[in-house]
Amino acid sequence: MTRTLMALVSVVLLVAASGCSTALTAPPAVGSPSSAPAASPTPAVPAGTPVPTAALPWTSAGRMAETRVGHTATLLRDGRVLVAGGFADGEANSVRVSAELYDPANGSWSRTGDMLQARAGHTATLLADGTVLVAGGGTTPTDFLDSAELFDPNTGSWRATGKLHAPLANAAAVLLPDGRVLLVGGESSGDPQRTAQLYDPVKRTWSFTGEMMSTPRSGPTATRTNPPVTTLTVGSLKVVGKACK
Repeated sequence: MTRTLMALVSVVLLVAASGCSTALTAPPAVGSPSSAPAASPTPAVPAGTPVPTAALPWTSAGRMAETRVGHTATLLRDGRVLVAGGFADGEANSVRVSAELYDPANGSWSRTGDMLQARAGHTATLLADGTVLVAGGGTTPTDFLDSAELFDPNTGSWRATGKLHAPLANAAAVLLPDGRVLLVGGESSGDPQRTAQLYDPVKRTWSFTGEMMSTPRSGPTATRTNPPVTTLTVGSLKVVGKACK
């Protein structure tokens, strides 16, 4: 009895010291040779748990052709990155009309066609057909745009598409499963917005949809989540951002 009790105390102390929360294993039978307790089984890792990896080093990716702030960067289907617009140096009168492409294969930047309108604080969304929709933005911190345009990576050219229902900057855009683009929040005439618009790439038109939230937001983010809401094909959305009064 005394040896069994001592073995149990030994196992309890060992588990407590290791911080393991798994169930205790049975102590060795009385009279058996002294040995260390069997290792506890490794707890199952929940599905979707991130696997720790070694930190990756940062490497230079070359230099852009022009300095920018308030621009967009969009990953294209072929792996290149489209960078468009923005302010040259943070000054309100230095908005850029230019765009450039980053090629990860050789780590180089190259100019591509200029946008039709200089803009900063706009959105840029890769569409299902591989083109990029750029919408809204502004030419100064208070002069906003209602225009939108499409970039064709195959030709490096831009073309106009349908206008927004109101000038808008600092909004969030997300591609929906059916190919449309949802534009939410942002600023219009200097006021934060709670409205939302949908872009139809087939008709190349914008339409109002339901207001996204009870509080207007400028500079929100929008992320499509799964599964979609009920039977709708537009998917569900998580929208986060700073509330504005």
